[in-house]
Amino acid sequence: MLSRTTSSQMSNSLVKYMASTQGKFNKLSTQLATQKKITSITDDAVAAKSILSAKREINLYNGYIKNMNNAEYELKAVNDSLKGAKVQASRALDVGLMAANGTYSDTELNAFKQEIDGIIQNLTNFANTNYAGTYLFSGAAILTKPYSLEDSPAQTFVDNGDGSYTKSVKDEDGNLTTYKMVNTGTEEAPVWKTTVTNPDSSTTTRDTEPNDWKIENSKNIVYNGSNDKRQVVIGAENLEEDISIIGSNLFGQGTVTTSAEFNPETKVMTGNVNTTGDVGVIASLTKLSSAIEISDMDAMYSAIDGIQKGLDHIAESDTKIGISLNRFDTLREAYDNNITNLTSLKSSLEDADLTSLIAEWLQSQYALEASYSLSSQMMGISIMNYM
Repeated sequence: MLSRTTSSQMSNSLVKYMASTQGKFNKLSTQLATQKKITSITDDAVAAKSILSAKREINLYNGYIKNMNNAEYELKAVNDSLKGAKVQASRALDVGLMAANGTYSDTELNAFKQEIDGIIQNLTNFANTNYAGTYLFSGAAILTKPYSLEDSPAQTFVDNGDGSYTKSVKDEDGNLTTYKMVNTGTEEAPVWKTTVTNPDSSTTTRDTEPNDWKIENSKNIVYNGSNDKRQVVIGAENLEEDISIIGSNLFGQGTVTTSAEFNPETKVMTGNVNTTGDVGVIASLTKLSSAIEISDMDAMYSAIDGIQKGLDHIAESDTKIGISLNRFDTLREAYDNNITNLTSLKSSLEDADLTSLIAEWLQSQYALEASYSLSSQMMGISIMNYM
């Protein structure tokens, strides 16, 4: 039985062919422009899933590497501060050993004290190191300046060199009261009188009291940071690395109290220096300074021991940093290899073969042009063509 193809059927077939050819041409044009053979999940669902998985893993590895790079910069800044602290603490140890030798003059001992006071300030500066807005030794409290040194109202005792002595006492508001002790008797039978000058400049004179010969000072080494650790994510399943060097563990905290009494007969200041709290290298240096001032040999040796322990803690921190940096190097190398392999896999699934793609695109273009030409011809056909 013969079938008859009508012009309507021919038109419908041509329209479908043109739509199919146009769609193929558009798809190939997109692939050529992006140089990707898979531009949507409908192109190849299985391959698209693998590509998306590879991209996700690559992004994760790059995130871990970024975290480690940032942590490495920070740890290197910590290491630089620790090197400076080590130099300062080592010098303080040498000074302390010389002061404890007992062969130096008062002038030389005073010079030692001044040097130790300078080292205390330098170490405090290292403890307060700020890197890119982060306080390195504050634990988890990265925005908090970790250390402050707070003195109690200061008391000083001075030999005036003319047989008189002056004690100065400053209260919390900075008001100064002075006590000047003068011998109104003889050297063999001293009669000590004290003239008290009050903050308002008024004066009174009285018999010297035992407390006039005594001073007491306290210095607080205050740690304002946190003892909580800082962790950075460096791997899957929340693999973390502790990058915190907590200041209180390294530099310590506590109070150093100096109690001393001047003996007018021997002209020697004697007393003791005590510490309370988690004593570290800064408190030990503060103790050494006070011990040198009043020649407290036991306190000097105790402070020297504390400084040595501080150097040991610095060495331990150096080791911890080295372990972390080595771990970062090992993980980065592994992650770089994984990224390379995943990138190759993604490329094999996703990247187009340009040579074959161009040939296929040209064929599609010719087919599309041919369909346009045929459509144009069909639109010009009428019944007159058959008469």
